[in-house]
Amino acid sequence: MSVDPERTERLTIELCGIRAMGYCGVLPEEQERRQPLEVDLRVDVEAPSALESDDITDTVDYAALVEMVERGTGR
Repeated sequence: MSVDPERTERLTIELCGIRAMGYCGVLPEEQERRQPLEVDLRVDVEAPSALESDDITDTVDYAALVEMVERGTGR
């Protein structure tokens, strides 16, 4: 597959059902106690090199995305 450099290629990556413990809510007890959370993540990225090369290092690291969600659920 070849990619037209004048055209921006957008990819959508969806990660569904990411489970993490985090703080959520407005009540004081909710803000003090970690709760189980489930997150669906949709990321739109520009990645023309990934389409052309089919090389995993040219695309988004799914594990890094999950790690960011998990870090974002803590304090």
